[in-house]
Amino acid sequence: PEHSQAPVALQLRGITTRARSGETPVTDVSLAIHQGEIVGIAGVSGNGQNELMAALSGERPQSDATTVTILGTAAGRGALPLG
Repeated sequence: PEHSQAPVALQLRGITTRARSGETPVTDVSLAIHQGEIVGIAGVSGNGQNELMAALSGERPQSDATTVTILGTAAGRGALPLG
């Protein structure tokens, strides 16, 4: 099926993290994942995968909540409310 026609499930707009001790900063990462798509993130160890996942999971909140949206709901400041 043509997934690009499906609704956007997860969207990142300019995700940026500052480097903490021993970390790699993530700079201006943007992408859209449509419902039905499967996406993997790969790279050489230490190149920002953990920092990106921390930003996605809410462990590293973003200054602008709309940098991460899940099914159209802003989630860049932390977890989505349940219910």
